[in-house]
Amino acid sequence: MEVGSFRRSMERRGMGRLSAAAAAILLAGGCAHHQAPPPAPTPVAVEMPPIPRPKPETRPHPPAPPAPSPDVNLVGLAKGDIEATLGEPAAKAEQGTSQSWTYRSQRCTVEVTLFLDVSRNDFYALDRRVDGTDGSEKAAQRCLKQIRDAHLAKTADAGKTQEPPKPTDQAPPSGSPK
Repeated sequence: MEVGSFRRSMERRGMGRLSAAAAAILLAGGCAHHQAPPPAPTPVAVEMPPIPRPKPETRPHPPAPPAPSPDVNLVGLAKGDIEATLGEPAAKAEQGTSQSWTYRSQRCTVEVTLFLDVSRNDFYALDRRVDGTDGSEKAAQRCLKQIRDAHLAKTADAGKTQEPPKPTDQAPPSGSPK
C-alpha cells in the first residue's frame, strides 16, 4: 500500500470519528436544554353567584268562562250509575236477557237498552235511543241533559225539604248523677 493512500484513509477515518463524536455531543447537549413540560394545572371550581333575573310581572288571570255541562254518556254504565245520573226511569221493560228503561222530558224520550254482563253480574247500558229530536247528537245531548238536570234539581229539592232530626230532651236514667 502506498504511504499516501494510507494517510488518506487514516485521515478519512479520523474525520469520520470526529464527525460521529460531534454528532453525539450535539445530540446529548440538545436533550439537556429541553425540559419536560410542566404538568397541566388542575382546574379550580369557582362557584359563581347566580345571575339575577327580573321577577315576572304578575297579572291577575281573567276568570275562566263557565264550563259547559259535560255530555251525558250512558253506554257502558251499570244500572246503578244510570239511576244516579238520570234518576228512576219512567218505565222498565224486560226483553229476554235485556232490559229497556225509558226516561221522558217535556219534549223528548230516551230509551236505554241494558244487557246482563255475566262476568260482572250486573246490567250495563249497551245502547240508547233518543226520540223527539231532529236526530242529531247535539239534540240528543240536550235531551239527556234536560233529564239529568231535572233529576238533580229533584234530588236537591228533596234534600232541602227534609228537616234534620230534632234532638230529644230525655231525662237522664235513674241512678245517674245530675
